[in-house]
Amino acid sequence: MVEQIRLVYQTFMNILYVLLDPLLAGLVLYCILSINRLKKELATLKHKINQLDNN
Repeated sequence: MVEQIRLVYQTFMNILYVLLDPLLAGLVLYCILSINRLKKELATLKHKINQLDNN
């Protein structure tokens, strides 16, 4: 009985890992891309501010 429960639990956890793995990878990738985009926006803003200061 305990062995069956353990087997069902392991199977469930394996399925969960298979489903969550791509989601987590996608989330991490999305965060990295968002941070890079924000960095670019900050750089352009700094550039514009410098241009305004120079005028």
